[in-house]
Amino acid sequence: MRLAAGSLSAVDPLKHRLIHSVKSQMQWPRWFSEAGIEPTERWKRVLFDRSHMAIDAAVDGLGIGLESELLAWRELRDGCLVCPVKDPPAIALTTQWIVCPHGHLRHRKTRTFLDWLRKERDSWNERIV
Repeated sequence: MRLAAGSLSAVDPLKHRLIHSVKSQMQWPRWFSEAGIEPTERWKRVLFDRSHMAIDAAVDGLGIGLESELLAWRELRDGCLVCPVKDPPAIALTTQWIVCPHGHLRHRKTRTFLDWLRKERDSWNERIV
């Protein structure tokens, strides 16, 4: 399936197979909610556990993918992928991951740093809204 850029309305993806990564921060239910659409029927979908697999599936024409532009920048640049929805909802997600050994979470300096980081995160969210 090859769709032209801007050839679908926001409700039209429901008529196609929907592709996404189960680990992605953005999932189809939220996308439809942001678009003001409440799906009434179960949709066809294919799930992957890695974003690159979902992107490859969309490039191969298996359906409509929902992935980060940051992760699919090369395919978008090369024209292998386009956004088929005219006027899609503008959705911005900010995600960060902090990784440390579990035992370090009881260290005071680690807790202090994480408390500071959470306050910073909350201030970002206040500025976005």
